[in-house]
Amino acid sequence: MGDFYQTESFSTLHRLNRNNVGLLEEQLLDFCETRPIALVLPCLYAELQGEALKNILEQLKEVRYLNEIVITLG
Repeated sequence: MGDFYQTESFSTLHRLNRNNVGLLEEQLLDFCETRPIALVLPCLYAELQGEALKNILEQLKEVRYLNEIVITLG
């Protein structure tokens, strides 16, 4: 067994609900001052030219705690 054991067919994302989004964003803003945060965004080659990726990137530009956005092909 590896370091990560999962008994269900999906992961549990802890502390993600509508009630604490503001708190999580505050924590991320504090954390990014000492440790830059990057988002790894997987996409298909065909999506590079589409409007959807452009719109996603426009929205992500507004996220204050992201230092870098890395687009990977896969």
